[in-house]
Amino acid sequence: MIGSSTMIAFPLTLLAGSVAGIDWDVRPGIVSQLLFIVTLFTLQEYKLTKDSRALYKLPLIFIIWANTHLGFVLGLVTIGFTILERYLFFTSEKDFVSKTQERREIVFLVSLLGICLLATLLNPNTYQLIPYFARVASLEQNDYIGELMSPNFHHELINYELMLLLLIASLAFLQRKAELGILLMTFIFLIVSLHSKRFSPYFAFLATIVIAQQLNSAIVPDPRRTQSGQTIIEKLYGLSLRLDKGEKVFCSGVPALLVAIIMTLMIISGYTSRVVDLGFSKEKFPVEACNFVKQHELPGNLYSSSYWGSYAIFSLYPRYKVFFDTRHDMYGDKIFFEALTCDYLKNYKTIKDLDVHLEDPNTIFDKYQVNWILIEKERPLAQVLKKDKEWIKIYSDEVAMIFLRNNEAN
Repeated sequence: MIGSSTMIAFPLTLLAGSVAGIDWDVRPGIVSQLLFIVTLFTLQEYKLTKDSRALYKLPLIFIIWANTHLGFVLGLVTIGFTILERYLFFTSEKDFVSKTQERREIVFLVSLLGICLLATLLNPNTYQLIPYFARVASLEQNDYIGELMSPNFHHELINYELMLLLLIASLAFLQRKAELGILLMTFIFLIVSLHSKRFSPYFAFLATIVIAQQLNSAIVPDPRRTQSGQTIIEKLYGLSLRLDKGEKVFCSGVPALLVAIIMTLMIISGYTSRVVDLGFSKEKFPVEACNFVKQHELPGNLYSSSYWGSYAIFSLYPRYKVFFDTRHDMYGDKIFFEALTCDYLKNYKTIKDLDVHLEDPNTIFDKYQVNWILIEKERPLAQVLKKDKEWIKIYSDEVAMIFLRNNEAN
């Protein structure tokens, strides 16, 4: 929010952070959010200063981004919308000198987009990341993954609703001052985030810029009024400007530090829907169960749920390879739905209503030669395996159970 006062930037940054924080976890996606913000900031800086040197860092950003997360495509889209904005200005411009200047700026931005696209090729998979992104976006499993579903407005998304209402109100009741490119991109990401809540953070970051640009022009004090005749908002704005001046003089970064502290407290307090621990909690992960596995060196292939599959990679690799983990897209639809069958055996009717073709879990275990199963104690599959003569329970604690095939080899 370059150019905004602390009075506007501070609460909007907190609000955007609270929307994005719902999905924060120790995962590459949080790096993608950070680099998206950096890209937006860089483009905003260029628009205000017209200094092309501000954009020179973008290719390096895209090299890091492409080696971290598929979200780099969103960064390319952001540059594309900036080009679209300049093109619309170019077509409406009548002055020859201004038109020539706009044309040069468009050529420069198109060249920059091309360089950033080439920069994304500097990864172990080179050009294959782009078609992979398209393949991931078209997977059938996306309809069954919680974070890819539409937002549930009955709970957990109050801040998202507040951000949306602020956006509508700022555009409906204030004279439009928001930049056209940012505005178009905000509405595109709004539509996408209503289809998939994974994109809610990106919508929040864009909406914050639009709301700030709308409010900036609305609360600037009228210079003709005396201080006693100013409204409370105008007086607060004046105080905010004095604070901003102090920030520039002392370079204290106090507002940014306060935002960081508040967001950290929100994460520690359990505000986020995901687990963010300094270690692995024995109440949530099969820490003791995996220690048992390593101690007894269980033979054969492992099956576990996707969430615990990720922990098993950390704890048991390279001795054991997992059946499935939370990187669902890497396994494809077939493995995903086979894992869904196993995980939700007792919810067969629920899954059946979704028109998914299901096989018997034991058929799947035979197909992949699964010899032992690490499963959450409360999972439907665990209850079924306790009664299945083909499996023997060899370990149990407060959170996990381990079942071994009942055969002569074991």
